[in-house]
Amino acid sequence: MVVSEGMLIEDFIPVMSLLIGAFFCIVIISIVWGNIEKRGTFSFILLLLSILLWSLGYTFEIILPEVWQIVLCAKIEYIGIVIIPVAWLTFCAEYTGKLKKLVTGKILYALYIIPILTVILVFTNEYHNLIWTDMRLSAIGTMMTLRPLHGIWFWVHTVYSYILFLGGTALLIGNAISLPSVYKKQSIMVTTAAIVPWIANMAYLSHAIEFDITPVAFVITSSLLLATTYQHRFLQILPVARSVTIENMSDGLIVLDAQNRIVDINPVSEKIFGISRDEVIGKKAVEVFTQYPQVVEMCWKEDGTPRELHIEGNSTRYYSVKVSNLKDPQGNPIGKVILLHDITRLKEVEADLKQQKKELEKLNKELDDRVKERTREVEFLLKQKNEFISQLGHDLRTPLTPIISLLPLVREKEKDPKLRELLDIVTRNANYMKNLVSDTLELARLNSPKVDFKFESVYLKNLIDESIRDNEYILKKRNIVWENLINDDILVKADQLRIREVLTNLISNSAKFTPPGGKLTFSAEPAEGYVLVKVSDTGIGLDGEQKNKIFTEFYKTDKSRQSVESSGLGLTICKRIVEKHGGKIWAESDGLGKGTTICFTLPAGKADGDEK
Repeated sequence: MVVSEGMLIEDFIPVMSLLIGAFFCIVIISIVWGNIEKRGTFSFILLLLSILLWSLGYTFEIILPEVWQIVLCAKIEYIGIVIIPVAWLTFCAEYTGKLKKLVTGKILYALYIIPILTVILVFTNEYHNLIWTDMRLSAIGTMMTLRPLHGIWFWVHTVYSYILFLGGTALLIGNAISLPSVYKKQSIMVTTAAIVPWIANMAYLSHAIEFDITPVAFVITSSLLLATTYQHRFLQILPVARSVTIENMSDGLIVLDAQNRIVDINPVSEKIFGISRDEVIGKKAVEVFTQYPQVVEMCWKEDGTPRELHIEGNSTRYYSVKVSNLKDPQGNPIGKVILLHDITRLKEVEADLKQQKKELEKLNKELDDRVKERTREVEFLLKQKNEFISQLGHDLRTPLTPIISLLPLVREKEKDPKLRELLDIVTRNANYMKNLVSDTLELARLNSPKVDFKFESVYLKNLIDESIRDNEYILKKRNIVWENLINDDILVKADQLRIREVLTNLISNSAKFTPPGGKLTFSAEPAEGYVLVKVSDTGIGLDGEQKNKIFTEFYKTDKSRQSVESSGLGLTICKRIVEKHGGKIWAESDGLGKGTTICFTLPAGKADGDEK
């Protein structure tokens, strides 16, 4: 080794070690600079720049000959020295993901108060001697370095710096200890990196060595941290320490790097797959999950869509698996997160629901078959009933016709008043029987599905006017006035003859149960797709029970209505006809003595042009 003239080997080693350290600082900064925006990188670069300033300042302190130059260099070094403890703690906090409040806000600014005061006191030391009380020089070979007696503020700053160093070192070592055994090499490197500066600085302060190798020690620390972070990509996936939340979460969690190597796995995932964290971390997923090809396939699908996985064992377990990408701030993929959510209970419930659905479908089919069977029976019975009624009607009509025809002749010839009165009673009952037979036959026809209706668009006002004319004699006989309030342009789609039959029934009923001098009103209200028709009278009215029953077959409301002139089927026939039109019919009344309104709906009709 060649050393320049006037420089001894004792001079060369300190200078070269500092210069080499400075060179490594520059190299490390250039490597890390490309990741400046990543969390933890800025504080790491600030730490390196401070070490670089300390190393260069210390180098010039050793090689410059004049005392004032040595002192100036020592003062400049302090700019880097005071920043290093804060940068160290900040980096360790970001690196481990602990004490995050230190890296943002007012706390971070507060950490720099003592360093700033220290720099000010260093550059004004001649006025107060709080940093150095006596400027002494110490020989390193043929060169001199500052070895002063320290003042009180020096020790204040030293204690403060040691506290920050201790905090950062504790974070690093604690984090290294918490790592799985597969990271044993990394743990040793991190622990060594944290301890080296302590050993160097204590050796210098205890006067064990005259040369302060602390900046060189920090270069070694930085190199070890760089090797660790570069090898394991810790500056890209931070923090490394697995949080309590992940440890205790009920879902399985697997973290993969960009090469699909397992970076982390929580206890739930270990239990699911029957594997050990220490055995699988660092291995590729394809090697670990050989028995579960579905998992390997999912690792390559990155759309975030949940997929189903079932694992056989003592009992089959089902999981919903979701694979999500991890990206750095530039959007580059750096890994994946696999979440496994146990849906076994959900699948069991789903299976139970399917079984219940099958049973319900079976029961429904049985009920449907029974309903169809009963429907056929009812239809058969209705058919028999209608046939019987029809036959009975014809059988009754045949003898009734001559009886009704002959009774008036017999009455004319009979002179006895009592017998004439009896003949009147017989005539009324014969007419009642005739009406009952006619209404019964009519109702039977309406109950038959084969009955035909001829639907056409007709003007409702005209239809009601015709019905009023047909029954005008009855209304005048009862001294009942009427009023048709229906607009001329209202059309309904109806079978004219059938609706006139309905109106005749309603007019006849109103005439029977409205006192002389009463009033009958017809009105209509068009609506969406149908027309509401109202026939209102000022008659004896209905109570609540009567309103619900008047459309029932053979129902007569009270003794006042028990006339043999009524069959009790008129409103039932009206109901069937309206229903055949797709409408509804009901009664409205405010009570007995307050009149009745019969309401029914008919489909709205269209003018000839509209229908085309």
